[in-house]
Amino acid sequence: MVNMMYSQNRDEMRRAYAVVWEKYQRQAPLSSLEQDILAVILDHPDYLPALCGHAQDKDYDMAGGEINPFLHCALHLSIREQIHNDRPQGIKAAFVAQQENKMVHDVEHQFMQVLQDFLWDCQQTQNMPDENDYLARLLGAS
Repeated sequence: MVNMMYSQNRDEMRRAYAVVWEKYQRQAPLSSLEQDILAVILDHPDYLPALCGHAQDKDYDMAGGEINPFLHCALHLSIREQIHNDRPQGIKAAFVAQQENKMVHDVEHQFMQVLQDFLWDCQQTQNMPDENDYLARLLGAS
């Protein structure tokens, strides 16, 4: 299961959500990562049909305003992992500071937008991601 989430294969990564949901339905034990995936699924019940089987092959037109639920949930998982590991160093404190006046989910969305824009910029400029630049952007968006 863990290998699916760290795969470069889109189908394997997407299948991980359905596998976790199926295990949850059977009340089977979940690994720590699977518990994190389940939490994101439960936070997004509107994405459940897509995440758990009905749209595994769908291509999303994000330029046309369509939300890719797989990308959205993967960004949630990325932010949660960054906060858990405090990497880049300081992200946990920045996140906690934002929680004082916002809902946790809203702060995650704010951080996700910064992460998405940061990665897009790195891709466009063909520069390697720099943690200090990323953290500065997060702090600037606060």
